[in-house]
Amino acid sequence: MKLKKFLIMLPVILAIWGVALTLTFVISAINIGFGNGFLFGWMKSFLLTFCILAPLWITSTFVLDKVVNFIIPNAKSIIKKIVLAILMWCTIEFFVSFITVVNTTGFAVWFLHTWLLVYLKSIPIGICVWLFMSFIFKPWMWTRVEKMKALK
Repeated sequence: MKLKKFLIMLPVILAIWGVALTLTFVISAINIGFGNGFLFGWMKSFLLTFCILAPLWITSTFVLDKVVNFIIPNAKSIIKKIVLAILMWCTIEFFVSFITVVNTTGFAVWFLHTWLLVYLKSIPIGICVWLFMSFIFKPWMWTRVEKMKALK
């Protein structure tokens, strides 16, 4: 039974892994470029991001969904999904860019400036990723969760 539950949730874990790889790749490229140290910096940022933020991503998806439904209960579904995507982008992208900049440049006098530039430059990929998460991934993840609950 536990193996079946794990196999049902495995694609969710792999999808989150893919999002973490994508975001840390883009943010590392923006921050340090593709020169020496890129691969090591990217992998280190990915591992830190995945280990620290994966639970936060799953939790924040559920929590922010409830917040959006509470704040704008009568809004159309598409509006709720767009608002959720923007909230997810703001929160998760903040932490991913923070972890990546700390990992690749450390805390220095220019840290805040570097982080802000990286955060702002990552807006297009962040919005695309979180629109995908809101419109495609979240409904798919909910079906996985419902399948897992049905196995009890």
